[in-house]
Amino acid sequence: MAAEQKDKVLVLEVLDAMRALGFEPRSIKDVAEHLDLDYQAVRRAMLVLESYQWVVKGGAPGKSLWAVSAKALDFSIQYKRHALNRVHQMEREYFNLTGEVLRDEKD
Repeated sequence: MAAEQKDKVLVLEVLDAMRALGFEPRSIKDVAEHLDLDYQAVRRAMLVLESYQWVVKGGAPGKSLWAVSAKALDFSIQYKRHALNRVHQMEREYFNLTGEVLRDEKD
């Protein structure tokens, strides 16, 4: 894999690790250990993510912590809406074909 493509994959792996670790702020060291990757490689990826506003840096002086940004959370919310719209579309199609309402017994 070309170096530039590896860097892009690393950035996505770091963002996914932030999701997997929960939405609490994390140090670069935490993320690097989670991914079993070099600290500097994860740091570079975090800086790229920060430049595109996917993560934000905070924390006390000398103890930088990184968190998933509101932009990333909005992405997740938009995906959930999209998925629910697809489900509703399938329910309408099912109803149009069968005349039955497709619902769980618990509803």
